[in-house]
Amino acid sequence: MLIPTIAAAVILLAVAAGAAWYFLSGGTTSGNVAGQPRAITLQPNEVIVFSGASSDMKTAPGNTVAQQSTGENGTVVIRSTASNPSAGGTTGGAYVTLPADRLKDLAGRRVRVTAWARAAEQKPSSRFALAVAGQNFGTGWLVFTPTGTFQPYLLDFVVPKNVADGANIGIWSDIDGRDGGLELRLLTVRPVS
Repeated sequence: MLIPTIAAAVILLAVAAGAAWYFLSGGTTSGNVAGQPRAITLQPNEVIVFSGASSDMKTAPGNTVAQQSTGENGTVVIRSTASNPSAGGTTGGAYVTLPADRLKDLAGRRVRVTAWARAAEQKPSSRFALAVAGQNFGTGWLVFTPTGTFQPYLLDFVVPKNVADGANIGIWSDIDGRDGGLELRLLTVRPVS
């Protein structure tokens, strides 16, 4: 009687492990292939503001953006030699602009920026920072430590009730200014209150 009980327990454990792998890998059987991010499920009110195309990102002097991969899971590698970039205006890093009409829809609300990123494979950054900068408001730089796999990094801010202009989401890819790389897959925004 002990052997069938052990066999049943082993089968149950294998099924549970398989189910856990399936869900943790984003519902695929291939897992996190070549470092690509797991399937990203957006919230109903979440909006993509950057989806991995270098042409959609601008840079301040001392920063570069290079296309790493293209297609559905396109990514860019951002590098910075800036030692003390501004967190205001267009920021002193790489940046994406949030249009005024989008911000006006979020006026008076707390908004979450989510950056899906990882340390670049070649000459990786050990620390990076995010900032949101608008006219008469901003977050300053919030520092993160990237891992070797794509992870979500969160930055919350409050949109002023009287917002009239757009804002910029800035990315300082290497806060040490050593040209370390950050690979970015996706930037999203959504109201959280």
